[in-house]
Amino acid sequence: LLPKSYKATLTKKDALRAGMAIRRFMEDRLSKDLNIVKSPGPLAFEASCRVNDDLDGSEAHKAVGFHIMNIARDRGVIKKTQEKEKFGMDAEVVQSLANWKRIMLKFFDFQVGEGLFCESTSIRKGYKGDV
Repeated sequence: LLPKSYKATLTKKDALRAGMAIRRFMEDRLSKDLNIVKSPGPLAFEASCRVNDDLDGSEAHKAVGFHIMNIARDRGVIKKTQEKEKFGMDAEVVQSLANWKRIMLKFFDFQVGEGLFCESTSIRKGYKGDV
């Protein structure tokens, strides 16, 4: 994509730093100019909470699910007896934060002319990834 004569003026680390500086600048300006606040988005929801968006409703695009065990474990120590799990839960990886953002807007009492934005990390079944 680049011409053979291209010479980078920044090291790879400096280019990474510059990209992050641009990102921070853009987020700060958008926050100020549009009166919006950045919030960290969740990585997963409890499966039964019904906040996760099923996108198009097809089974092929159902959320990636997993079970979270809630058993006290000593790190690095293998016990011969199995404890019974008492408070585990089924969870789903976030597919869309649209419903969650609506809930947060109400929870934090945002008014007309105010808003919320966040980053989302998602894994979706049936979609070709970019990795």
